[in-house]
Amino acid sequence: MALDDDLQLASIIKELSGVDPVSWGLYSFSRDRYREKVSDERKKALIQAAIDTGRREGERVRALYGSDPYRIAEKLNLRIETSAIKQMKGRIVFATFTYPDLITIMEEPIQKAVSSDEVREIIGEDDIKRLMIGHEIYHVLEERNENLGTAKEKVVLWKLFGKEHTGTLSAPSEIAAASFSETINDFPISPMILDIMLYWGYNREDSYALYSEIMGICGKETL
Repeated sequence: MALDDDLQLASIIKELSGVDPVSWGLYSFSRDRYREKVSDERKKALIQAAIDTGRREGERVRALYGSDPYRIAEKLNLRIETSAIKQMKGRIVFATFTYPDLITIMEEPIQKAVSSDEVREIIGEDDIKRLMIGHEIYHVLEERNENLGTAKEKVVLWKLFGKEHTGTLSAPSEIAAASFSETINDFPISPMILDIMLYWGYNREDSYALYSEIMGICGKETL
């Protein structure tokens, strides 16, 4: 299928909707700077723990405030704004949290992603915004609640004179945030799919490469 085919992104989204949560977790770990320091067995344990933590916290928050992420943000005294595209260190940013209370959603990547009817039939602009807000809300809760723990998973980098030097893993936090957002939004697809969708409008080749990577992780063939 040619990369300029208008139907390709919709087809990719449909394919990715069947990817299991652990495979998405392995994809997230592939972007962690300390991934080589974590055994496969520990990765899978951390992935499942993060998925469960995000789901439990999502269920807790839904019981308190309902399933509307805008309302949840309001109850948590968070503000939501939209902005044009933003780049940080040359990378496109889809959403940001500015301490102490501001979530900013970038409009341009969303508009580019949902430019076709075929995509909007599967996942629309409002769906994307709600998933992004849910993701950022989890990181706020994570900062406010030490018991969540997903932002504090450590790995030993090296030892010197009996003292351990550690680094903080980023993947567990990202996996839990995706699980949380999926839960509060009652959405049938992992929010990690936004990595592929939102890059598509800027670099289709790189976006397709991410899709191929994920399909390889879960042992499925690409389109």
